[in-house]
Amino acid sequence: MKIVWVAIACAVALALPNAAAAEPVTAFVLAFTGATTTTAAVAAALYPTITAIGAFLGTNILGRLLVSVGLSYLTASRPKGADFEALRVNSRTEQPERYQLAGTVAAGGAAGIFGEYDADGNFWYIVAHGDAEITDTPTYLLDGIEATVAAHTVIFKGAEVLVATTGPITLSGHQTVDGVWVSTGNRVLVKDQADPSENGVYSCQYGAWVRAYDFTASAEFTGAGVKILWGTDHGGTFWRCETVDPVIGTDAISFVPTTDGDRVAGDVLTEVFCYTSGYAVYEGSGARTSLVRLYTVSPDANNVYGALPAAFTDAFPELPEDFRLAGVCFTIARMAPVPLEHRHKFYRWSGPMGLGEPTITCVANFNRMFDPRNPAHDVNDSATWTASDGNPAIIWAWWRTHRFGRGRPMSEVNWDKVAEQADICDLSVLDRTGSPIPLYRCGVAAKDTTYRHEVEQEILSTCDGFVAYDDAGLAYPVVGFYEEPTLHFDAVRDIYTARTETIDDGEAPVDGVVVRYTSPDHGWTKQSAAAWRNPNYAEDGVEPNYSFVDILGCQNHNQAVRLAKGIGLRIAPARKAAIGTTPKGILAKSERGISLAYDDDFTGFFEVATPVQEDGDGRACAFAVVPLQADRWDLNEGEEGKPPAPTPVLNIDDSLEVAANVVIISETIATDGGSAVRFLATFDLPERADRDYQFRYETDPNVYEYFTVDMEAGRAWSPLVADGDPYEIQWKTVTAGGRSSEWAADIGGGETVYSIVAVANQTPPAALVAADAADGTGELTASWTAANDPNQFAVEVRVGATSDQAAATLVETSITPANASNAHTEAGLTAGTYYVWLTPINGSGVPGPVSGPLVATVS
Repeated sequence: MKIVWVAIACAVALALPNAAAAEPVTAFVLAFTGATTTTAAVAAALYPTITAIGAFLGTNILGRLLVSVGLSYLTASRPKGADFEALRVNSRTEQPERYQLAGTVAAGGAAGIFGEYDADGNFWYIVAHGDAEITDTPTYLLDGIEATVAAHTVIFKGAEVLVATTGPITLSGHQTVDGVWVSTGNRVLVKDQADPSENGVYSCQYGAWVRAYDFTASAEFTGAGVKILWGTDHGGTFWRCETVDPVIGTDAISFVPTTDGDRVAGDVLTEVFCYTSGYAVYEGSGARTSLVRLYTVSPDANNVYGALPAAFTDAFPELPEDFRLAGVCFTIARMAPVPLEHRHKFYRWSGPMGLGEPTITCVANFNRMFDPRNPAHDVNDSATWTASDGNPAIIWAWWRTHRFGRGRPMSEVNWDKVAEQADICDLSVLDRTGSPIPLYRCGVAAKDTTYRHEVEQEILSTCDGFVAYDDAGLAYPVVGFYEEPTLHFDAVRDIYTARTETIDDGEAPVDGVVVRYTSPDHGWTKQSAAAWRNPNYAEDGVEPNYSFVDILGCQNHNQAVRLAKGIGLRIAPARKAAIGTTPKGILAKSERGISLAYDDDFTGFFEVATPVQEDGDGRACAFAVVPLQADRWDLNEGEEGKPPAPTPVLNIDDSLEVAANVVIISETIATDGGSAVRFLATFDLPERADRDYQFRYETDPNVYEYFTVDMEAGRAWSPLVADGDPYEIQWKTVTAGGRSSEWAADIGGGETVYSIVAVANQTPPAALVAADAADGTGELTASWTAANDPNQFAVEVRVGATSDQAAATLVETSITPANASNAHTEAGLTAGTYYVWLTPINGSGVPGPVSGPLVATVS
């Protein structure tokens, strides 16, 4: 590292004034005092000033400034500003944090404000997002899943429609539409006319068609849905009118395809939050019902209270009239009731109430702001303002003047300068995919307990900006953007003294910068952008030393890398200098860069990298500079790097396997009172260890008794049942995590119950009339024919490697009625001789004569 201390002659005199050296210094200072003559008396009068300047620059201030370039940024604890990660979480606290929101923000919020069941069993709860107005249609994340939300209420007409058009038609006479012959009285959805005002539902006539009786008035179109019965292209489809209150015959009318069923605006249509008529999770077919409905409530410029939805107030008519959240945007969620036995499938989320409801995150553009570029905006009338669209310069000015921000008067802002900087933020750049994006965008969320200046710094960090003041003391932001400096400092006229530093390769404190930003592509979570590598220091094959900076108001990868580059070239430059200047240095306070002419190494354009410091009398200034490259805030080819990889979509089979080879028999057992009967179920063990099976039978309507299950043995036993009575048995699969399949009894035909009569039958079945074991390659096949015996129920198949039946393994219990034939193939065998035993059993498991051993050779 090369550190060069350079001081021009006058600087020495300022530090150590004496008579011999005073005159040239005096002349130098006189140039700024307006004196035209140099005398000993004048020089003597100026000694206090000269001494003060010398003392200011002689206290090693330049050294401190030089060190502060980069080092203070790397070591200082940056203000937290906006606690975005806390905001996204739904919390239930007695005194929740309140947030100010600006720009596009993903806001979860506080629950516990309200959570009740209505008389119909719907569960309602409220999540408050922030003290802000929602200025657009929000997007919702439920437990991190982006939800599709119905924008319109759709009520399907009772009268169905025969067919729908596939293109323009003549609205008269009988004709073929979508492959269907249409005649008098048939209803037709006409949706593709060249003149869209002709669209609608018509009744076919021999002459001119007429609009259907329920599609003649304007209000009848709004939210109307129809089902198409027939047609090659559109048969069985559903359509809704998306035109609201059209003037019939004048306004264009549009019908769009939709999924089946009525729905209300706010219904969540995402499949995992919907269910079928049988209370199964909706999977793309059949009618579906929305489990969750969302109502967005927001204050606006004319109403400090958001309007509560009628459905909510109707559900709770005893709510006090003053039940309001003044100035707060919030979401009211309604969860539909489901039967208790199905509740586990839908009330399974991680919401703040702890009842299985989902968390709610609202992604929206928050708050209206004054934009001096918009002629419709009145600076004194917030009702005329519109959304900022995330422009950092506009958001900065809003925060500067907002009563819950810095609270400064609107008159203290230079709005012309704000407009200039906002235009810069709106400039378009191309990202690595060639897509145009704005130069800078910002979304900010600030706790009310956060220092206001810290939030301001968070906003400015999204555009690498700082606050400047004009000659009248009016404030405005200066964003990161290269413009050729016009303020010039020359060693001969403007600089008292300087200290410079040239940094050799390998001696820089960091090799690059990584900005952590909020990524919409990752569920609005904090992500690390690709590292910007400083070409002066980063070496391939060497572990880099990166500085990590959180700028969570940034929501774009390209912007994050550009910010990293701007920061990196400032905190780890190849050269830096601290200079002591005349009062002219005060002008650098409002400039991003200066033109410097000092020596061969420090001539050109430089960025002001530290605050400008003044001495007590305002006669000298000092600040540090670093080189200002033309591409400081632009990315050259290959500099953006790859954004963080999205969470992979893993095609993991998480279906719940159904119990296989289930056999249920009546089993006779001995008790103190004599013989009794119960049910015995056998089944194959599940492939996964975290799966269990449950069995039950119904004793009264919706009243069940459950089996005792031994998963290791693959067996289950019921309690004692009444001999001779019929029973219906079901089983299901459950997981260690609480997931569960439907109750069913599928043994091959999709049955929902298994019917069986409890019979304590002690009579064994007759011997099999035929039994055989056939050779095979890697397998053997046993086959048999049962006797024509009413006691015949099933056949047990045992296979062993020796002729000892006791050592054989029961490989299957195959249900085989009387006088029926069946077979079993045992695969996966090694070569050798195997022995097979076939045992008929009755419905109570009592065995008949054994056939075997049957010998089979496996090759």
